[in-house]
Amino acid sequence: MSETSDRTPLLPRPAHARNQSSQPGQSDSHPIYLRACHSPWRPINQKLLLFLRFIFAGYLSAVFGVSLKYKLENEDEHTRWRIPFQFSTVSFCLQ
Repeated sequence: MSETSDRTPLLPRPAHARNQSSQPGQSDSHPIYLRACHSPWRPINQKLLLFLRFIFAGYLSAVFGVSLKYKLENEDEHTRWRIPFQFSTVSFCLQ
């Protein structure tokens, strides 16, 4: 990973600040998608990273559905309004 990519700001500099750059040749023309979906590991390119994120999001969605179905079908003396406030539900939503 190059040293300049560590210092590249997410927001572009104003036009008057670009002309007075201390490092000529450094460009802030990278799209935000590239900055947000960039892997620090060389073997994982952008397409593979996007695929892995898709698989992980699909897995979490499936687990959420199965977990919600289980919690709603579980019969006990408590009301169903406890489900959003349980520790397991809150920690899963934070993930």
